[in-house]
Amino acid sequence: MNRLSASVNDLKTNDRQWQAFTTEGHCIVLAPPGSGKTKLLTTRMAFDLMNKIPEPYGAACVTLTIAAAEELRRRIEELGVPGRATVFIGTVHSFALNRIVVPFAALVGRPELAHASIANKAEEKAAFNSALNSVFPRRADDRDRPWGHRVNAPPGMIPYCSPIRQPEGAIVSAGYGTRC
Repeated sequence: MNRLSASVNDLKTNDRQWQAFTTEGHCIVLAPPGSGKTKLLTTRMAFDLMNKIPEPYGAACVTLTIAAAEELRRRIEELGVPGRATVFIGTVHSFALNRIVVPFAALVGRPELAHASIANKAEEKAAFNSALNSVFPRRADDRDRPWGHRVNAPPGMIPYCSPIRQPEGAIVSAGYGTRC
């Protein structure tokens, strides 16, 4: 028995997973961590690519994080799915950029976007620091500035810079708020 067949057989042992696996059309899978969502989704995608979606057609598996996309890609490869140019596995940002913006940029009169790319960590940090410095100019004494930056807040307001952590990085919000 090959890996894909074994994975399909494993799903048969869980009624909810089997129901999701055998659903025709779109299906939303809501389940807690460790419940087998990734196994279900990768098995379904691999099964469909091997049995229901002939070349040159393809599929997209879109997720929120780079780590999740890499895991999905790895598992689908382990299930024996040969690579196809028409299969996309990646983040929502990468999908939007590489499958929508870049290919159609010139068509909509924005040829400069045909060479756009997603910023790496160093570029992200440089852009954040540039934006922060343009809003909150540096001073000689930066000790009380969030993340090493001094902030000139309007009277009655306090500056804040709060990160919302994600597995592969942070999304940062900066601005003013009222005193607590």
